[in-house]
Amino acid sequence: MVSSNSIPTPDALIESFPTPTLPSIQGEPTYHPLAAILSALKANAASIPSNKGGSANGYLGIVVSNDVYSTIAPGNPFVPPTNPTQHPTIPRGSNDAAISTLNRRHDEKLREWKEHNNVQRALKKQLATAVDKIYLEAHYDDNVGYENVSIRTLIQYLFDEYGDITPIDLRANAQRLNEEWDPNQPIQTLFSRIKEIQTYAQAGNRTFTDQQIVDAAYTIIYNTGIYFDDCDTWLDTLPTNQTWTNFQTHFNTAHRKAKRKQRTTQSEGYHGANAAIETATTLQAENEAATEALANMATAMSADRTTMSQLTKAITDLTTQLKDKNNEISSLKSRLRGTTSNNSDSNNSQRNSNDNNNTNNRYHGNNNSNSNTRTSMWTNGKHIRDTGGYCWTHGYCATADHTSANCFKQNPGHKTEATRENNMGGNEYGKPRL
Repeated sequence: MVSSNSIPTPDALIESFPTPTLPSIQGEPTYHPLAAILSALKANAASIPSNKGGSANGYLGIVVSNDVYSTIAPGNPFVPPTNPTQHPTIPRGSNDAAISTLNRRHDEKLREWKEHNNVQRALKKQLATAVDKIYLEAHYDDNVGYENVSIRTLIQYLFDEYGDITPIDLRANAQRLNEEWDPNQPIQTLFSRIKEIQTYAQAGNRTFTDQQIVDAAYTIIYNTGIYFDDCDTWLDTLPTNQTWTNFQTHFNTAHRKAKRKQRTTQSEGYHGANAAIETATTLQAENEAATEALANMATAMSADRTTMSQLTKAITDLTTQLKDKNNEISSLKSRLRGTTSNNSDSNNSQRNSNDNNNTNNRYHGNNNSNSNTRTSMWTNGKHIRDTGGYCWTHGYCATADHTSANCFKQNPGHKTEATRENNMGGNEYGKPRL
């Protein structure tokens, strides 16, 4: 017989769980807190070894639906153990070895059944602690509590009643299977997204089949344009092997291979890449220049040879004429600069001489300056000869050829338009008295 001491109690199982205490929900449950609880319950159930459902996922099969489990362990459904008879059935005439084998098998079935029940009790106890009792009241029995209801039923009830998942939400969730994936990101980001989609669908009682998930993920990866060869290899596998689990393994390997190839390419060096780019650019420019030259040559060869000869001679003649004209212009510029310099010196000398003469005439009464044509005049008791000129700055004593317009020693405010008839408020020194 199986000893009860060899089977962990619900409390002992809870202590061994990865998450002994579930996140508590205050008040009415909603989807996201319930999803966090479901995730913890699945991990806890999977942590207890079991030979059921392929022997790889522990007691996960008592938490998730059969459809979901089929995507996790295709072809290996999780079948909960049933209560065996009190004693093994031993055919009449069985020998001792056969009887021993039958007893051993009966004990194992009994152990599995009791362990399965204790795992159920442990998970339900955790859930009842995390959620207020009022929200599980519909499945609570005053005599046996939650003994006659499975953990899967309680979870689905909470999602149905409080998860607020509408058909519109489920449709939007399904459309996420069509979203693109960035191949620069770890491929686990894609697998995790599909896992979230499946979990949400499960909560809304709309689980995707294994084939639906595989087809959606294949389309997403194919559309990246990077994994064509790996996609072909996947299609070549037997349909029975095209499971979601095998799909993840296959493309996880393909993704690692692509990343390794990318790192190898990058290790060739930044400068090597730049050199390749510069070489390509240079070659392209050279090719374009060569193409243009060939096109020009073809055009020239197709033209009339006589015309080409005439054009060549005309260009040569024009070039010679232009050269001669440039030499002539340079010579003229040189001569002009010399003439300008001499004129400037002569003008300065003449201007200085005139200035001295004018000064003498104005202030020293030079009798050689228009003495026979102008009358004398008195100014401020001084006898000054009237020369008939006027300058806004120097007044009426200016010589006839000294005007406001050509005065070279102008006072501030000098007006070049001033004359004897309209002195415009200029100097009145030497003005004849009436």
